[in-house]
Amino acid sequence: MPFFWRIEKTLSSSNQRHQPRRDNDQRLKWCIFLAIAVTYYFRLPRKGSSEAMPCRKLFRDYVKQGAPGTDTYDFLPSVTDAMDAFVTTEHFVIPRGIALTTALKENIFCMISCIETHIPLAIIGIPGSSKTLSYHIVRENLRGSDSVKPFCRNFAKIDTYFYQCSEYSTALEIERQFEYAQENQDIHDKDAAEHLDLDES
Repeated sequence: MPFFWRIEKTLSSSNQRHQPRRDNDQRLKWCIFLAIAVTYYFRLPRKGSSEAMPCRKLFRDYVKQGAPGTDTYDFLPSVTDAMDAFVTTEHFVIPRGIALTTALKENIFCMISCIETHIPLAIIGIPGSSKTLSYHIVRENLRGSDSVKPFCRNFAKIDTYFYQCSEYSTALEIERQFEYAQENQDIHDKDAAEHLDLDES
């Protein structure tokens, strides 16, 4: 929550696309929606539903039923507004010819949110769903005070450790990669974040 609160204030002062919240209650509601989106909503399929895994539309209906005074109109535009205001060419260096699709914006937003809050993240999707592309964009942009775009200087510099997984990878080997990243985090500046990239086989 503190991360989203900080982001809302940053966007309100730096991005005309973002509609600033006028009071703390509105800001808190916006932050709660984004926390729900990152931890749960973005994990849901856009189409198709089951009892165990509802689609996004069904989830928005649950939000409306479970929070009196909160309707679908509140939740979805809040999340969409955050994506559109956060991931822009003014804020990030985007390779030429790359379209800012919904999937790409969601991936970038979730990656930075999880890096800043030290939450592990697994991005799973079919080929062409911007998984690798979004990772490279985040890695190239988050350079701390050396970031090309002023907006990215609000975030920690990331030092990336890459581990190529295979069918022969063991839990012990992967655990050692995390330990190695943690050891380096302990000795490095707190403004830098050690980031372990476990790539699929």
